[in-house]
Amino acid sequence: MTVTDGVIEMKDVADRLDIPTHELRRMATRHFGMPPKLLLRRARFLRSFIRLITADGLNDYSMIDSSYFDASHFLRDAGTFLGTTPRRFIASDTVFLRASLRARAAVIGAPTQALHGVAKPAPTVPNRSSGDPDRLQPSA
Repeated sequence: MTVTDGVIEMKDVADRLDIPTHELRRMATRHFGMPPKLLLRRARFLRSFIRLITADGLNDYSMIDSSYFDASHFLRDAGTFLGTTPRRFIASDTVFLRASLRARAAVIGAPTQALHGVAKPAPTVPNRSSGDPDRLQPSA
């Protein structure tokens, strides 16, 4: 859900996961350290921010997530998560940030966590012994 562009409501997330909203809030806080709404806001901001800085598009806000109403909405989230505007943040010394984004993208394929889909493992076919066709054997 964190990689989905656009507006996501907590009720929709809870319904999709087939759990009550209070359980979703408890699980997100326990595993991610923040409630689900803040987690999704952070992911939305990171997706937009990374698009802007990797394309040097800080003057072009058309690249931000479609769930932002306007640039001021995006800038309000920047204040929350960066403590400043994106332009001021980038103007500061961000050599390590840019190097980290390039290295992570080269190795993993995505510049930051929670911005890419999870690769599903290939299904395994159980080994069966010749003596008992219904008994599963451990894979080698």
